[in-house]
Amino acid sequence: MPRSQANLCLQRHRRLACKCVPLLFNSKLTQGTTPNTRNVYLAGYTNKKVKSVAVLGGGITGLATAFYISKRAPGIPITIYEAGPRLGGWLTSKHIRTPDGRILFQGGPKTIRTSGVSFLSTIQMIRQLDLVNELEIITQRSRASNKFLYYPDRLVLLPNSLSSYLGTPNRRVVFEGLLQGLIMEPFRKTRPESLSDESISSFLSRRFHPKFAQNLASAFIHGIYGGDIDRLSVKSIFPYLWASEKYFGSIFNGAIQLAIRGRTIINPRDDLLSVLLSENDFLLSTLQTQRAMMISFNKGMEALPLALARYFERLPNVHIKLNAPVKLIKKREEPSKPLEILTTNNLPTNSFSHVISALPAPLTSSILPMPIAPLSTVEAVTVQVVNLFFPSRNILPVRGFGYLISKSVSPEHNPEQALGVIFDSECQPKMIDGEPFAPGTTLSQEAVANALSLVRRHLGIVDEATHYMVSTQKNCIPQFTVGHDDRMDFAHELLKIQFSGRLAVAGPYRGVGINDCIRSAYETVIDMFRAGGPLGPAEEDWTGLHACGSYEPYIIAR
Repeated sequence: MPRSQANLCLQRHRRLACKCVPLLFNSKLTQGTTPNTRNVYLAGYTNKKVKSVAVLGGGITGLATAFYISKRAPGIPITIYEAGPRLGGWLTSKHIRTPDGRILFQGGPKTIRTSGVSFLSTIQMIRQLDLVNELEIITQRSRASNKFLYYPDRLVLLPNSLSSYLGTPNRRVVFEGLLQGLIMEPFRKTRPESLSDESISSFLSRRFHPKFAQNLASAFIHGIYGGDIDRLSVKSIFPYLWASEKYFGSIFNGAIQLAIRGRTIINPRDDLLSVLLSENDFLLSTLQTQRAMMISFNKGMEALPLALARYFERLPNVHIKLNAPVKLIKKREEPSKPLEILTTNNLPTNSFSHVISALPAPLTSSILPMPIAPLSTVEAVTVQVVNLFFPSRNILPVRGFGYLISKSVSPEHNPEQALGVIFDSECQPKMIDGEPFAPGTTLSQEAVANALSLVRRHLGIVDEATHYMVSTQKNCIPQFTVGHDDRMDFAHELLKIQFSGRLAVAGPYRGVGINDCIRSAYETVIDMFRAGGPLGPAEEDWTGLHACGSYEPYIIAR
């Protein structure tokens, strides 16, 4: 039988100072694609200049990058440089033996969302790695579909329909300003054309109501970005809301007009990705039939990087260098000459025709011949994850996925600065096989004390946890602050000048989830092989950021 298991994310320290860089360059919108594009795009022109590739970083982005290179061009030499002793980055799973069975603790992401175009690249990888039978599917019919908000001093069930909204206790407190904001939104003044970006808080307060921004929206942003809606960019994080106001003057009116005309707002890159990955339609249909809202793996999220590592072991052209921090990407004077990778532990220097950095943006900038300011100043937050295990049955006062904590909750009710709590026993209710784990090893007693204090105050849990694990993920979530798209456009131009299409970046530049990272890897690799061809970017435009901020959503028929 499952025991009660809680997981807490405690935000610790903040970030580096970030200066806005004005938009200096822009690219043209690409045109929409058709299903016939897929075969032409994948089977046509190939960049013959790609002779060997260095992938910097052995997290999920780096592993996905190497995976897609090996699929697109079997036999090309690939070398993965990882600074640490293991692959997988933030994806960690610990199997812990208890007197009652074995449980699973995870130090990073626990699930993968099944919605959005970016999920297409993830499900393709899962299928190609033969991991479909290891999937744990969380459906809308499960108890995990219940999500809660802590505000102002209690748990409130978030509705998933109008009827559930009307039946939600304390809805006036939690959803204060929402109904009024929805009614008045079509009549709000449209933003001035001179406004190139604004914070999520400013946008939602202006279009809807300040209370909606500070209560519901802030909790949602806490759960995904661990950030502050007063500083994060609405244009980067909610581009479709930003585009709706631009095209229609109102989000509500835009939704109605699009529905009447049978159209939708879509990014050209989304349109292309859905065409390229259409081979996964059957598996997607199966998940949709089961009404899946999230997936995981029965042995934890680390199953994904472990499967990738096993895949690479079978390929003689893929070389993995662990404990190999990169200190410099050395460029010769001639643009056509290979790039050299130098490590801090003085491993033999290797040369590569192309390099893809899946390292955090500031770290990537620091190892370039000339640092790039827009990358150096990308901020990030550090998140501390505390896993707790309680042997008592039915210890939770509610059944569901967990709860988020609104920014507007007073310090009295959230002195720990917690972002939220996940009920792991509801998401992954099965005991699993695993290895013994020694409690007390590299644990932060202060973090555990804070976690126990929080669940005691919020959930009324007075029992002591018998097993626990603390994971501090330093600078793990990039922050897309106001002006992010413009800064990435500028970084794209600077990368072009330095490397002329020989180096690109991949990772969380347009989204911070697993799906976003895998998608970035897929698109960067595809564009590397298409660079210079009729359907790809210009050869010198291949930077990984060539489609980050320049492709505004446009309207296309369904």
